[in-house]
Amino acid sequence: MSLQQIYDSIFDPFQNLSDENQIRIGMPTKASDGINISMLIFQPNDERITYSKRLLHFDELPYFVSSNNQPSLKIKISLLEFVMKHFNENIL
Repeated sequence: MSLQQIYDSIFDPFQNLSDENQIRIGMPTKASDGINISMLIFQPNDERITYSKRLLHFDELPYFVSSNNQPSLKIKISLLEFVMKHFNENIL
């Protein structure tokens, strides 16, 4: 998916949801070099990015091509913080 397509205004409601709720939202997309298993990712108050799967399962190979598009995501919560929050909300 091109940068121009990622910033198409049709996707603005998803970006607004991401910004307002401080969550990431993934969405499947079509690729230009065949068909990739990919998704458009909306991040709160950050750029939109596309992730495409690099390592395909053998049964995906007849239908999809792998990609080198491997962006990094900024994660603000540590695993320990997540576990402790989940534990406190659901156990205590």
